[in-house]
Amino acid sequence: MLQKALTLYREIRRHKSLTPDSSESWKYYSRWKKTLVEGKSSLDFGLPWFTFQAIDYIDQHLPEGARVFEFGGGGSTVFFQKKKCHVYTVEHHKEWFENISKSFQSSTPAWNGFLIEAEQGDVVAHPEIGNPLHYTSDDEGYKNQNFKAYATKIDTFENEYFDLVLVDGRSRPSCVYHSIAKIKKGGFLVIDNSEREYYNAYFNTHFASQFEKVLDVFGPVPYITWFHKTTIYRKK
Repeated sequence: MLQKALTLYREIRRHKSLTPDSSESWKYYSRWKKTLVEGKSSLDFGLPWFTFQAIDYIDQHLPEGARVFEFGGGGSTVFFQKKKCHVYTVEHHKEWFENISKSFQSSTPAWNGFLIEAEQGDVVAHPEIGNPLHYTSDDEGYKNQNFKAYATKIDTFENEYFDLVLVDGRSRPSCVYHSIAKIKKGGFLVIDNSEREYYNAYFNTHFASQFEKVLDVFGPVPYITWFHKTTIYRKK
């Protein structure tokens, strides 16, 4: 227990300039340490893999029965199902998709899952990770592959169809780009790991005026021992 407390303390110190109110992190200590269990996955805990601040914000502001589209599933899928949301999940990892599917075989609330793996070949020569029309990933395991089919799956839905879109998968600038028109006015766009500036660069230049930033903070995250940042936008 002491070791976990020291770990959280070090993270608070490391991000002091970004998270000046340390009490905001300490209040999640009990919930955070309960998720640091070997042999269990996010599906067991039913919590999204982003900051506790963002989890609580969404829990408080997203109504039951909302329509949710998520790029990358798992604990977030369980979380949204508990809120009786209609959830549409795109997942690129076959084995993980099968795990998610097994979790919902006997589930009564609506869930629609789509396995869309990376396709061979770059869309353009020398793709740039921050360009949403290049559909690429900076993961070396996906070199010379593209996520165009993955990122554009949301295009099959009507505009302003979703109450929330979660971007927590591959080729995130591309996923954000294709999500903008699909979010209802008053709906939410959630971008995880938003400390990576290239995730937001194109959005900030072309779409930020359409949204209000309602949460943007580093903090503790379930399942891991380091902080990262989740940003939530509300469409004007």
